[in-house]
Amino acid sequence: EKDIGNQPWPWNYKETNVLVPPPYSTGTVDVVNNTPTVTGTLGNLPNWTPYIGQIGWRLRFGNSNLDYIISSIVNATTITLEQPVNLSASLVASSYTLYKDTYEYPSDYMIGSDVALLQPIVRSRIPKIPRYRFEMAMNAGLRSFSTNIQMFYCDQGQTSAGRFQFRLGPPPAGPCELRLCYHSTAPDLTSITDATLLPEGYDEIIGLMAAS
Repeated sequence: EKDIGNQPWPWNYKETNVLVPPPYSTGTVDVVNNTPTVTGTLGNLPNWTPYIGQIGWRLRFGNSNLDYIISSIVNATTITLEQPVNLSASLVASSYTLYKDTYEYPSDYMIGSDVALLQPIVRSRIPKIPRYRFEMAMNAGLRSFSTNIQMFYCDQGQTSAGRFQFRLGPPPAGPCELRLCYHSTAPDLTSITDATLLPEGYDEIIGLMAAS
């Protein structure tokens, strides 16, 4: 019954908005080469408090196209990276860019099922491309903060809800919202005596399936 319920019936589709925040680059940072800790520069401190506990953020220094995955935003002025930085020297009072490119699917998203990410402003669907193609494009110099509407995304790792990675494109001055249309996991069917509660029209579909 659960397997039948998870088929792509019209009532299993849901929509939600995805908030893509603008990049953050207030203040400057210090980082010792070959260490994973980034701290705000005294006298020119950033404020990372709004991002504490969030996932999917990256950090890059100066005008470099190389970015580092953030393990955790510890407090208002401290960030721990997934790996030590490998730079030619330690950085003192360096400019930086903090940005988010990875988002979690809704908790009821059926992993691996049909999904669409849409750009409401231009009424278009953002292309979903394979992971390796995504990484090749991003590492070819497209990891930028352009206002260009051309974007793409891919599946990126799996958690209990799953995640997707999105090529940035929001205006630097403010956030943008995207629309996600997805196939949700069907609830467990509830039995009452000898009857089973099904959505309206569901019993007719099962009858037609049995007849065919």
